[in-house]
Amino acid sequence: MIWKPNIAIPRTAFQRALPILASFYSKSFKVRVIVRGKEAYTDGTTICIPAITGDDDYMSVSIGYLAHECGHVAYTDFSVYNALENEPRLLELVNILEDVRIESLLFDSFPLTSEDISNILGHLIADGELCFKPKYTHWALVHAFILCYMRVNFLSQHVIDPVLEQYTEALKKFNFKLYEELVDLLKDESHSLCDFNQCKNTSDVVDLARKILGIIDQYIDFNVGKNQPKDPTGANNQPGGIPNSDLVPQPKRKRGRPPKKKELTEEELKKLKVPDYDLLPDIFSSVRNQINEKAKDSLEIPIPSDIEVEEVDQNLSYYKSPEMDEVYQNANYQLDTLERAMSSIITTKGAPTSVGSRINLRHLYSLASSGTKLFDGGHLEGIGVDTTFHILCDISGSMGRIIPNTNPVQRWFELSNAATFAISLALSQISGVKQEVSYFPGQNGDVVKILTEDDDPLECMNNFKQVPRGTTPLDVALWYAFQRIEGNEHNRNIILVITDGLPNDQEKVKYVLDELEAVGAEVYAISVGERRINYLFKKCTFIPSVIDLHDELFELVANLLLDNIAYE
Repeated sequence: MIWKPNIAIPRTAFQRALPILASFYSKSFKVRVIVRGKEAYTDGTTICIPAITGDDDYMSVSIGYLAHECGHVAYTDFSVYNALENEPRLLELVNILEDVRIESLLFDSFPLTSEDISNILGHLIADGELCFKPKYTHWALVHAFILCYMRVNFLSQHVIDPVLEQYTEALKKFNFKLYEELVDLLKDESHSLCDFNQCKNTSDVVDLARKILGIIDQYIDFNVGKNQPKDPTGANNQPGGIPNSDLVPQPKRKRGRPPKKKELTEEELKKLKVPDYDLLPDIFSSVRNQINEKAKDSLEIPIPSDIEVEEVDQNLSYYKSPEMDEVYQNANYQLDTLERAMSSIITTKGAPTSVGSRINLRHLYSLASSGTKLFDGGHLEGIGVDTTFHILCDISGSMGRIIPNTNPVQRWFELSNAATFAISLALSQISGVKQEVSYFPGQNGDVVKILTEDDDPLECMNNFKQVPRGTTPLDVALWYAFQRIEGNEHNRNIILVITDGLPNDQEKVKYVLDELEAVGAEVYAISVGERRINYLFKKCTFIPSVIDLHDELFELVANLLLDNIAYE
């Protein structure tokens, strides 16, 4: 079953961020999509598309190509498709019909992809590739008519209306009865692609294509010359068109028993294939060729093709953590801490007003000043409506450093883990907030999942007891966090980064942050003991020691939650 998300991200932002769209389709269709290299291709399980930068026209074409190929991987049975290798004309028809079928399914799940593919057709028309060709074989004429007819009538791609009109007129002139039979079949509700009464899979499409080819075979003899016409009735079947006397007559057949069928050699199969110059180009083969040509001069986009995500190893022996135990024993205290932080912010900024259906906090300033409890029932009702948090916590080797003047000895990661666990507990008690927590790196991979949005932090406390290891693959962790929050129904998607050092690749991090900003994701960072992190993030808070992390983290989250409320 294909996931049908409610996309809240601006369309124009997607068009500026092909790698993010790739990750979106990858998750939605359960296929592997990578953005790299100089060649576009798909092998039935993986779709690769080059990184074409700085060209809006080709970016739009690339997005349409990506959507179409995702549709094939999701909906086409390639085993059925590949079995038609020795039937070239049937395969040409199946290509047309299957493209229409999978695009119709694609548009149902992702309506905006209809615009992307219409842009491709417009691009090919402007380039002169999708147009009426006055010199054609009769097979090419029928092929072009069916291609245009299906796309206009079943996908409403009216950008090719002028091309369909020209091929319709030419087909009527060639053989009016053939035109009528084709239209009658394609309009037959039992085979209609618009409601999928019959064509529910690739095998159904092949059956329909065979039926269409059976009709065509009555009017075109593929064994003579260049697809010469034949008249099954012996009468003039072209009203207002070419008389029979103008048609090239078929040669007389020899009498006797027909020869036995034999296996065709590879050379004979090549002769059977339809010459490329006769047919309208396969739309997406043309697009792929154009993308590949453009990609010769493109830059590599620094997006990881695979992200190694680990589950928490439940067999690990967790270290003893008095700090974590204290947080656990005083779970409700964490919400009180967040309330106090919000109270302090309200006192400083002034009284917030209500926004839409959100909580009315018009008098909170006076309440805060008089010391009255701010939130009834111990819950921040309405404050965090439609907000998703993904917390990324650095657990690289440098987090193992000792905190001076502590007895017993404490290390950075112990306080960092406790602070992350504490804010997670507080967020879990706020209605309207969803959260996930991930650490980077994993034991053997890039990221380890600590908490998903369906988990209760209290039940997952041991997951937070991570120990230092490895380096700082922050760029990969950011991609992973976005993949987890994209496409959901929340108004705000917030990524919180806690880190104590420079990432492995600063340029890649800057690129990923630009892409995340383009699609409306909010990224905030707390830099512990490393000022140079500040220049990477537009919204970054520096603290000199991990001792300050708990309070700083709560203040940052309080500010973000109160951002849902307008201030006078």
